[in-house]
Amino acid sequence: MAGERGELVRTTLVAGLALAATGLAVAWSATEPRPSFPVGVVILLAAAAVALFAGRLAGGLAGLAASGLVCLKLLGSGEIGQLSFTDGAATGTGRWLQTVGLLTAAVSGAAILAGCRSAEKDKERTRSDRPARVAQIAGLLVLSAIGAELLAAYDDSTGRPAELLFSVVFFAGLYGAPALLIRETARRNEWGWPAIIALAFAWGIAQAAVIDQSLFSLEYRDIESWNESLQLTFIEPLGFSVVNALNFIPGHVIFSFCAPIAIAEAWRPRTAHNPWLGLPGTAVTAGAYSLTAVLVLRDPESHSASLGQLMGSLIGVALCAGVAVWSGRRHRSRQREQRAPGLPLTMTVSFILLTAAVTGPQNWLGAAITTTVFAVGTAALVHVSRSPHWSFSHAAAVATGALLSRGVVAFLYYPLVGETSAARKYSHNVVMLAIVIVAAWLALVRAGPVITKGKTGRFANDEGSA
Repeated sequence: MAGERGELVRTTLVAGLALAATGLAVAWSATEPRPSFPVGVVILLAAAAVALFAGRLAGGLAGLAASGLVCLKLLGSGEIGQLSFTDGAATGTGRWLQTVGLLTAAVSGAAILAGCRSAEKDKERTRSDRPARVAQIAGLLVLSAIGAELLAAYDDSTGRPAELLFSVVFFAGLYGAPALLIRETARRNEWGWPAIIALAFAWGIAQAAVIDQSLFSLEYRDIESWNESLQLTFIEPLGFSVVNALNFIPGHVIFSFCAPIAIAEAWRPRTAHNPWLGLPGTAVTAGAYSLTAVLVLRDPESHSASLGQLMGSLIGVALCAGVAVWSGRRHRSRQREQRAPGLPLTMTVSFILLTAAVTGPQNWLGAAITTTVFAVGTAALVHVSRSPHWSFSHAAAVATGALLSRGVVAFLYYPLVGETSAARKYSHNVVMLAIVIVAAWLALVRAGPVITKGKTGRFANDEGSA
């Protein structure tokens, strides 16, 4: 009964957060002239995702913190107390929804925190394992920042040490924190890599379409080639370019989230299935992401999406999250008696496929090539990873091939934003690629075949190391 009550309270928390987010969006859409999109919607939906997919303790903390922050913001603006319909039916309805939702979320979050107890064995494991886990967490944060932005060497920070230091910290919050939360959610729920990939797609859509909204931008940071690549595959009713969608969303999935997770886990295969964060760590990670996401949302260039585009994007995020839950909970198919490919071959194929995907022309032919490469690569990965010999080394090899491709291709162009000398540009390329090589070498040397708790099926040897 206690477990059933706990699930009921968590469901109530998620419903309250979603209701409050809906109310905020409704009230905003009815306001004329329409202000910038409320950040509270993103905060509430992010907290709802944490409450839905993470442990009860992390969910309760996220729900209570999000509802408190949004409530304080609304109290400061005087909106939360205006429950009459004098400003119109839609506005009044939105304010009622947000008020009821915030109260429900706050009470539910407090109830979860009051009823949670930490397991003693988790405490013991956390104490004994802490130094190594801290190193892994730090490595994942930095590797996500490098894979997402700095390895590509396209920005005005290229070759500038002071700017790069700030960029590592900022992008560790913007991309590394989500990668850490994605991994934590999957491992705490004993989900495999199909669920991790689905969660990465959810966060990739959120980043490109809701946070920085670059997917819907007609002009972005004065990049000269932006309009050309946009128009060649632009879909007018949806308001975005297919080429940009293929670059941004799978790019985040591969380079920002999945490849860094695979390499960081392979550094210590023995503990790859264990959670890395406790309650304080989860709170700090969620707070770091929220802070960086809010800073991006405050940028005027992050207001490109219409209400319809934002709602459609949030539906896409929800669908991907649903796929993650479904794939994490469903029964896995049986392993196939087949040999796993060698590590050099695995890395080479990954490198070739990713290079083909990102170097095609910026038109419909290029979009078709990229889509085909992703489909073929995914099918091949699912097939070979069913081998009982598939290991953390193979997962690290796939990730290494992808990151090496990004780093090598970056030698072929100059930064799209800002100007820098050839010496600075190529020194930047070499240093970033060297960091990736060292991280990958550590992963490939340490990782090995690990069979987990008798589970079988896709990505089963390491509960999903592809």
